Amino acid sequence: MTQGVRASCVLALLFLAGRASLAQAPVVGPSRFEVAASASAVSNGYGDWAALSMRAALAVGARTVFLPEVTTSQEFHDKGTLFGIGVTQTLSEPWYAFAAVTGGTGAFYLPNVRVTALL
Repeated sequence: MTQGVRASCVLALLFLAGRASLAQAPVVGPSRFEVAASASAVSNGYGDWAALSMRAALAVGARTVFLPEVTTSQEFHDKGTLFGIGVTQTLSEPWYAFAAVTGGTGAFYLPNVRVTALL
């Protein structure tokens, strides 16, 4: 292989790699809201369970989604509320970053603080 052919191959690979990194990330869909309620009759003296949640996926621009959530629940004769906020960022077509902070008040089964980060 001559140096000219090698140089052409290297330039072609660099060009293709550059084009792949400039590929447009998928556009985030519309915002959505969700409200859910649940109830369960639990045996053995654990008390009935009930929960009400509200969450949303709020599109902010073409690559960012905010994810707020509030849930109030009663389980094991204890009541509590969970608050959370998360964000998903589209980095490129196959790459996403996610971070969230969640905290609960009241019930022993809710986390005081939980931090999550994923790539």
